[in-house]
Amino acid sequence: MKLYLVRHGETCWNRESRLQGVSDIALNENGIRLAKMTGKKIAHIPFDCAYSSPLIRAKDTGNYMLEGRGLVIREDQRLIEASFGLLEGERVTKLRKEQHPILDFFEKPEKKVKVEDAESPIDVVNRARFFVEDVVLKNQKKYENMIVFSHGALIHGMLTYFYQRDVKDFWHDPVQKNCAISVVEVSNGDFSVLEEAKVLVKHI
Repeated sequence: MKLYLVRHGETCWNRESRLQGVSDIALNENGIRLAKMTGKKIAHIPFDCAYSSPLIRAKDTGNYMLEGRGLVIREDQRLIEASFGLLEGERVTKLRKEQHPILDFFEKPEKKVKVEDAESPIDVVNRARFFVEDVVLKNQKKYENMIVFSHGALIHGMLTYFYQRDVKDFWHDPVQKNCAISVVEVSNGDFSVLEEAKVLVKHI
């Protein structure tokens, strides 16, 4: 089975470099454009199963990309973005000026200290692993092409699990941009990353 991991399209908070987390922020016009155009680029792939984070930016990305296919997108809470607690909505530039410890999530992911009720990267890796074990592995022989619409941190957490990397390499390049796609071959319980963070449509 091939597993396609798609990060949601752009939102206004992405554009403004705000911590987004589990805040339910909709796609902006560019995010809708990215989703629709990326959908056209993958129109030749016969997906037979689709899952999404319940957050609207991921769900709408899936609906735009798979428009007209008649494929039901199943929501799964484990695909939600990392939570940044009370700091969601804060601009990253402001947090950098304050040298806020929440930035360890991005710069020192091996630290396990939680800040303001936020998740740690290892929390995200474990959540991704639970989804893979419960959904992906159980269906690897049932489906040929599964597509998942999720978020930057969750996808990096899943890739960390696939590669069996140490959590300090959670943000290993390449970074998954909005509507970028990673492709993983799943066979007999093994994972082989075929493409990582591939951008099919030009960002503006």
